[in-house]
Amino acid sequence: MMRAPSLIALACTAVTVLGGCSSSTADEDPSLLVGRVWIESKPEKPTDYTQGAYLLPRPAIGLFQRASAYDFHFERFDYKRDGKKLALTFPQSGKRAEVTFTVTACDKLPPFDLCLDLSENPWGGPRRYYGMRQQDEDDAAARALRAELGAR
Repeated sequence: MMRAPSLIALACTAVTVLGGCSSSTADEDPSLLVGRVWIESKPEKPTDYTQGAYLLPRPAIGLFQRASAYDFHFERFDYKRDGKKLALTFPQSGKRAEVTFTVTACDKLPPFDLCLDLSENPWGGPRRYYGMRQQDEDDAAARALRAELGAR
């Protein structure tokens, strides 16, 4: 079972982002949207806010974060994905949004090698976020290692 990243993990990831992404036009598999942390930018100072999002595969819920090093705001949302379309529902407010998205390869910003572009941002922030393709493989390797150690 996949777990949502902790508050600290999201914040630490936000601080390590270096900015930018290539202008690659080749779309990646839209399923790469789910199960990875997406961060908007690197904050310049601890009081700068940055946004991030994470979508769990099951149940189909996500977390939106707007945070600085000192202040955190999280909002849970429900989603339905149909190809490159997302229907979002925010249970707290009842607000609904529909967005389209593309995931493309980025080559400018190792280890961040994916860009997520939204048709609009329902949180009122940027329309581009950055993520890592490799994190899923690392998670699978860590699970396999834990399973092997647990079997001993």
